[in-house]
Amino acid sequence: MEPGCGVRFHGEGEAPLQCDLGVVSADEEIGCVGVPVSRFTFHHLGCAVKSIHAALAAYWPLGARASESVLVAAQRVRVCFVELTAGLRIELIEPAEEGSAVDELLRRGISFYHTAYSAPDFDAAIQHLESSGYHALKPFRSEAFGNKRCVFLMGPARQLVELIETQSVCR
Repeated sequence: MEPGCGVRFHGEGEAPLQCDLGVVSADEEIGCVGVPVSRFTFHHLGCAVKSIHAALAAYWPLGARASESVLVAAQRVRVCFVELTAGLRIELIEPAEEGSAVDELLRRGISFYHTAYSAPDFDAAIQHLESSGYHALKPFRSEAFGNKRCVFLMGPARQLVELIETQSVCR
């Protein structure tokens, strides 16, 4: 699991485990603020669902662990992270109210729709992707990640990518 986001994972009937997105171990080679990002770290695959509770029922038999659901007000959604194996997470996203970020996807029958990556230098990561043909949508702060900045970017092949701000450790 990644160190800093405050997402707590647990299996069905188990106590949650802590996942802390944003604190980086000393042996990782990543850029510091102001230094170009040399890599992104996969965080999760986003999946729109009508009901988190109903979707979770399909993952428990696989031995999955899940976080508590969290309201992300800027997107008008509730999210829950399901960890299938160490480091392989699915974010279940359900509408919290009419006009949510996933309403249209669900109407069109789309479920899996984005990949997400953590980036130690958020602004440099956005610039890097924009210079590669990505178009950034409106950044927002996500309660699911301790109010860290997030942004969705549309790729040149119409793929949707989410960047999650992390904190780098400078030596």
